[in-house]
Amino acid sequence: MIRLRFLLATLIVLTALVATVPAVAQPGGNPIPGSGGVFELAWTGDISPPVGEPRGDDYGTSELALGGQPDAVALPGDLVYECGSPAAFTSPVGYHGSWGRLKGISYFPALGNHDVCEDGPGSPTWRSYFADQLANLPCTQLAPPCRPDLGYYDRDLDVNSDGRPDWYVLVLDSNCQRFNGSTGDTETAACGDGSPQHEWLKAAMSRRHGGQTSGQKCSIAIWHHERWGTTTFGDDPVTQQFILTLNHFHNDIILSATPTPSPAWAR
Repeated sequence: MIRLRFLLATLIVLTALVATVPAVAQPGGNPIPGSGGVFELAWTGDISPPVGEPRGDDYGTSELALGGQPDAVALPGDLVYECGSPAAFTSPVGYHGSWGRLKGISYFPALGNHDVCEDGPGSPTWRSYFADQLANLPCTQLAPPCRPDLGYYDRDLDVNSDGRPDWYVLVLDSNCQRFNGSTGDTETAACGDGSPQHEWLKAAMSRRHGGQTSGQKCSIAIWHHERWGTTTFGDDPVTQQFILTLNHFHNDIILSATPTPSPAWAR
């Protein structure tokens, strides 16, 4: 049984996900343990206002998350505004002063466009800030390898704390070589068919649904830009290949973080 509760609000997206699933498949690589039968995943995107501006709801939402005592945190991008500078990430009145309090369990950071818009290629401050979370992932040893330094990788969740993975989480980079609206940032992973990121996604999902992990089919994909939108941002077809591949392998949940213009509850 899966229970989902979504809170969508302007700029801030905070969601608590509680999943109770039976243990399946063979032991995976370094699965993140739950608390025995239930796993709580808190997630939020579009988090911290620019340094020097009045604090928004980022501290309040981090208080809610801390109060829920989640097992893990997912961060689907645009963690800072306007650009991912060192100050934006590490300042006590920036990201680190609010959601940085959950950094130790923030196992799934994803890249948004504001996280990569600092000077220079790629996202050096994002990589530095989350270095511990992105280090020594088992998927870097597989072929083709994941590239956590470029924003795409996977990890397992051990819901029942028995050493066997129950849920599979993939993080993808939906910037797709768009840097501040342009293209050509060679350190921002492409998303199209045949790109290294898409080839890795196909191989990762294929491994998940065959061989030793056959039957281990509860999976969550996380990235920043929503594929379909009805208001401010509209449809974003750049991640269509992600959608097609995930649909082919019967992925269960997609979490994205482009802000929504009005509050809503969904169950």
